[in-house]
Amino acid sequence: MYHNVNRFSKEKERELGITYKSFEDVISLSDILTLHLPLLPSTRNIIGVKELKAMKNTAILVDTARDSLVDLKALVDALKNGEISGAAIDILDPIAADSPFKDIDDLNLVLTPHIGAATYDNYDRVYKLCGTNALHILHGEKPEMVLKLG
Repeated sequence: MYHNVNRFSKEKERELGITYKSFEDVISLSDILTLHLPLLPSTRNIIGVKELKAMKNTAILVDTARDSLVDLKALVDALKNGEISGAAIDILDPIAADSPFKDIDDLNLVLTPHIGAATYDNYDRVYKLCGTNALHILHGEKPEMVLKLG
Protein backbone atom coordinates (compact mmCIF):
# COMPACT_ATOMS: atom_id res chain seq x y z
CA MET A 1 0.00 0.00 0.00
CA TYR A 2 1.16 3.54 -0.65
CA HIS A 3 0.11 7.17 -0.64
CA ASN A 4 1.53 9.82 -2.94
CA VAL A 5 0.45 13.28 -4.05
CA ASN A 6 0.53 11.99 -7.63
CA ARG A 7 -1.11 8.59 -7.83
CA PHE A 8 0.43 6.03 -10.17
CA SER A 9 -1.63 4.71 -13.08
CA LYS A 10 -3.70 1.58 -12.44
CA GLU A 11 -1.35 -0.30 -14.78
CA LYS A 12 1.73 0.79 -12.79
CA GLU A 13 0.01 -0.17 -9.51
CA ARG A 14 -0.73 -3.64 -10.91
CA GLU A 15 2.83 -3.97 -12.23
CA LEU A 16 4.28 -3.05 -8.82
CA GLY A 17 1.66 -4.99 -6.85
CA ILE A 18 0.68 -1.97 -4.77
CA THR A 19 -2.60 -0.41 -3.72
CA TYR A 20 -3.25 3.31 -3.35
CA LYS A 21 -4.70 4.37 0.01
CA SER A 22 -5.59 7.70 1.58
CA PHE A 23 -3.00 9.31 3.84
CA GLU A 24 -5.17 8.49 6.86
CA ASP A 25 -5.50 4.83 5.83
CA VAL A 26 -1.76 4.45 5.31
CA ILE A 27 -1.18 5.91 8.79
CA SER A 28 -3.70 3.63 10.51
CA LEU A 29 -3.06 0.41 8.56
CA SER A 30 0.74 0.33 8.33
CA ASP A 31 2.87 -2.02 10.38
CA ILE A 32 5.93 -0.05 9.28
CA LEU A 33 5.44 3.52 8.06
CA THR A 34 8.34 4.95 6.04
CA LEU A 35 8.54 8.56 4.94
CA HIS A 36 9.90 9.45 1.49
CA LEU A 37 9.05 13.07 0.81
CA PRO A 38 10.64 16.52 0.68
CA LEU A 39 10.41 19.06 3.46
CA LEU A 40 7.92 21.71 2.36
CA PRO A 41 5.65 24.01 4.36
CA SER A 42 2.87 21.48 3.71
CA THR A 43 4.92 18.51 4.96
CA ARG A 44 6.52 20.06 8.08
CA ASN A 45 5.39 17.96 11.07
CA ILE A 46 3.22 15.85 8.76
CA ILE A 47 3.51 13.20 11.46
CA GLY A 48 2.32 14.73 14.72
CA VAL A 49 0.21 13.82 17.74
CA LYS A 50 -2.91 13.02 15.68
CA GLU A 51 -1.07 10.75 13.23
CA LEU A 52 0.92 8.96 15.95
CA LYS A 53 -2.28 8.27 17.91
CA ALA A 54 -3.88 6.88 14.73
CA MET A 55 -1.03 4.40 14.17
CA LYS A 56 -1.17 0.82 15.43
CA ASN A 57 0.48 0.44 18.83
CA THR A 58 2.67 -2.23 17.19
CA ALA A 59 3.72 0.08 14.33
CA ILE A 60 7.24 1.34 13.62
CA LEU A 61 7.92 4.77 12.12
CA VAL A 62 10.97 5.22 9.85
CA ASP A 63 12.08 8.65 8.64
CA THR A 64 15.18 8.75 6.47
CA ALA A 65 13.85 11.58 4.32
CA ARG A 66 14.03 15.03 5.90
CA ASP A 67 14.32 16.70 9.26
CA SER A 68 11.09 18.26 10.59
CA LEU A 69 8.68 15.84 8.89
CA VAL A 70 8.02 14.35 12.32
CA ASP A 71 7.11 16.30 15.46
CA LEU A 72 9.92 14.88 17.60
CA LYS A 73 8.33 15.75 20.95
CA ALA A 74 5.12 14.00 19.87
CA LEU A 75 7.21 11.02 18.74
CA VAL A 76 8.99 10.70 22.09
CA ASP A 77 5.65 10.99 23.92
CA ALA A 78 4.11 8.31 21.65
CA LEU A 79 7.02 5.96 22.35
CA LYS A 80 6.89 6.60 26.10
CA ASN A 81 3.11 6.03 26.14
CA GLY A 82 3.27 2.85 24.03
CA GLU A 83 1.24 4.43 21.24
CA ILE A 84 3.72 3.05 18.69
CA SER A 85 6.25 0.24 19.03
CA GLY A 86 9.40 1.92 17.74
CA ALA A 87 11.02 4.45 15.45
CA ALA A 88 14.15 4.96 13.37
CA ILE A 89 15.15 8.53 12.55
CA ASP A 90 18.12 9.14 10.21
CA ILE A 91 17.84 12.89 9.75
CA LEU A 92 18.96 14.48 12.97
CA ASP A 93 21.11 17.53 13.29
CA PRO A 94 23.22 17.63 16.42
CA ILE A 95 20.91 17.20 19.39
CA ALA A 96 20.05 20.60 20.88
CA ALA A 97 19.93 21.28 24.61
CA ASP A 98 16.11 21.40 24.52
CA SER A 99 15.75 18.26 22.37
CA PRO A 100 13.02 15.80 23.35
CA PHE A 101 15.67 13.07 22.92
CA LYS A 102 17.69 14.28 25.91
CA ASP A 103 17.51 11.94 28.89
CA ILE A 104 15.47 9.19 27.23
CA ASP A 105 15.92 5.65 28.38
CA ASP A 106 14.75 2.32 27.08
CA LEU A 107 12.75 3.51 24.07
CA ASN A 108 12.66 1.46 20.89
CA LEU A 109 14.36 4.28 19.04
CA VAL A 110 17.30 4.39 16.62
CA LEU A 111 18.80 7.80 15.88
CA THR A 112 21.46 8.57 13.29
CA PRO A 113 22.67 11.96 11.95
CA HIS A 114 21.64 11.32 8.33
CA ILE A 115 24.37 8.75 7.77
CA GLY A 116 22.31 5.55 7.67
CA ALA A 117 23.50 4.83 4.13
CA ALA A 118 27.16 5.44 4.99
CA THR A 119 28.28 1.82 4.87
CA TYR A 120 31.40 0.28 3.35
CA ASP A 121 29.26 -1.70 0.89
CA ASN A 122 27.38 1.40 -0.23
CA TYR A 123 30.53 3.49 -0.66
CA ASP A 124 32.20 0.62 -2.53
CA ARG A 125 29.24 0.45 -4.92
CA VAL A 126 29.21 4.23 -5.44
CA TYR A 127 32.96 4.44 -6.09
CA LYS A 128 32.82 1.55 -8.58
CA LEU A 129 29.88 3.17 -10.37
CA CYS A 130 31.72 6.52 -10.55
CA GLY A 131 34.81 4.82 -11.97
CA THR A 132 32.80 2.80 -14.47
CA ASN A 133 30.89 5.88 -15.61
CA ALA A 134 34.13 7.87 -15.98
CA LEU A 135 35.57 5.10 -18.20
CA HIS A 136 32.40 5.02 -20.31
CA ILE A 137 32.62 8.79 -20.84
CA LEU A 138 36.34 8.64 -21.69
CA HIS A 139 35.56 5.98 -24.32
CA GLY A 140 32.73 8.07 -25.80
CA GLU A 141 30.06 5.78 -24.38
CA LYS A 142 26.92 6.59 -22.45
CA PRO A 143 27.29 6.32 -18.64
CA GLU A 144 25.30 3.64 -16.81
CA MET A 145 23.29 6.22 -14.90
CA VAL A 146 22.31 9.59 -16.34
CA LEU A 147 20.58 12.37 -14.41
CA LYS A 148 17.96 14.17 -16.45
CA LEU A 149 17.80 17.85 -15.55
CA GLY A 150 14.81 20.07 -16.21
